[in-house]
Amino acid sequence: MAIISSRKNREIRDNGTVTFVVKGADVGKTIDFMGIADGFRIVNVNVTVDEAFANVDNTISVGIEGDLVRFIPATTANAIKGIGFNNRQLSATQSMAIVVDIIGTASATGSATVTVEYAKLPVSKQEY
Repeated sequence: MAIISSRKNREIRDNGTVTFVVKGADVGKTIDFMGIADGFRIVNVNVTVDEAFANVDNTISVGIEGDLVRFIPATTANAIKGIGFNNRQLSATQSMAIVVDIIGTASATGSATVTVEYAKLPVSKQEY
């Protein structure tokens, strides 16, 4: 399955939060919604199912290309709920994509908000 890029040009800051909304029409897609540069860390990831997806087989996961369940394992989205971070922080050693993967039968309803918090790794420099 091809990954669809939904990123826009964004300014890089030392820390911040990115939110992205997926809908029932996105079922069956893997969406690249955020990039992380070398020297940054993903510190928290959450998914809030705001409107239940119509089918029992609809699942949402959040990860990186090559490990789609890195942060949030595939979890059903057929009920309103919050899905928490599995505490697997990621320190980027190169630029990489953060993706949301929505699996299952196409859904006429459903909406979920993905929230990713990131921070720049500290740099220690001392001059004597």
